[in-house]
Amino acid sequence: MLGDFGSTDHRGVPGDSGRVVTLIPFEEWKTINDDTVSDGVTFGMAYQIALDDVDEIRAYLDYREKGGYVCEKVQCHLLDGEKEVVDCIFGTNEEYFEELHDVLLKLFPENKDEHLLLIKKHLNLLKQ
Repeated sequence: MLGDFGSTDHRGVPGDSGRVVTLIPFEEWKTINDDTVSDGVTFGMAYQIALDDVDEIRAYLDYREKGGYVCEKVQCHLLDGEKEVVDCIFGTNEEYFEELHDVLLKLFPENKDEHLLLIKKHLNLLKQ
């Protein structure tokens, strides 16, 4: 993950931008002067879609993301266990981050993403 940026298209409105995270290739990450450490692993969710729906979903994502991404094939390592369906309605950006942080800790306790931990630390300092 490479930081976050403000966006009125994603989780925001004009005058009050939302926060958006950006994923970049690990080789690019290593060229950035950053004080956090990364092992190049990204934890997240993967979704399987029906072949008949690919074109419709890609068109939707192309519009939603405003061309701000590149499609790449990546190798995914799925965790064993039952599938869990999670329905969430996120509130403020702070609540969104807190939920993201908590869900990642719950689903991937072995993940010690220093960047997220640093953001969490700074967020807690701002609350004091």
